[in-house]
Amino acid sequence: MIVVRVLAAACGLLALNAMVSAETKDTLVAALGAEATMLDPKRYSAGVDHYFIGQMFEQLIRFDPDLKMVNWLAES
Repeated sequence: MIVVRVLAAACGLLALNAMVSAETKDTLVAALGAEATMLDPKRYSAGVDHYFIGQMFEQLIRFDPDLKMVNWLAES
């Protein structure tokens, strides 16, 4: 009986996944291992907040792979 329930649940999840995939054909979904504690770009403090804020707001400058500042939105 347990095996039947597990198989039924697995089939249900596969069907749900197929339905969601069909509805979000042109959508990219990213899963992250932590939640942001603050979404205000002026007040964030946790390291994980930097990742979320970087995905939502453009920065005036960014760092290149050599950790040198390069203009991003700023012209000079």
